[in-house]
Amino acid sequence: MASIKAVIFDCGGVFLHNPALEITLQDIATSCQLPYEKTERIIHELLPNLQRGKCDEEPFWEGFRTRAGLAQLPENYCDLWTRKYLQLSRIDDQTLSLVEELHRYGYKTPVLSNTIPPHVRVNRERNLFRLFEPEIFSCDIGWRKPEAA
Repeated sequence: MASIKAVIFDCGGVFLHNPALEITLQDIATSCQLPYEKTERIIHELLPNLQRGKCDEEPFWEGFRTRAGLAQLPENYCDLWTRKYLQLSRIDDQTLSLVEELHRYGYKTPVLSNTIPPHVRVNRERNLFRLFEPEIFSCDIGWRKPEAA
């Protein structure tokens, strides 16, 4: 009988409770002075490539600006993915305590998550992934769950 050697964790809804995407989309729409529906449509067209790491933030926002018909992006556009995210996301300390306990018993605890570079960056700055090895993020490996690859 095979023994369990690792417990794989996702971020969103597991040890990090994110604000609804709608809150961020509303913030983007308001900041860009666009209707929510238009903003949502454009973001959903562009987001998969950002999650797969097929484009960086600058090309993402330039594509957004072009599709939205904006002459320019707001001055704070670089913060639009993280402003509400940092304000509203909540770290689940109980789950992180479980991860620490699993470490004490010798289990490996990788993290596997669909995410975007700005969220990885701010979560690394918060030292949120300190208990997880390896860190496997869609934006780093080029695929999103549940893609077969």
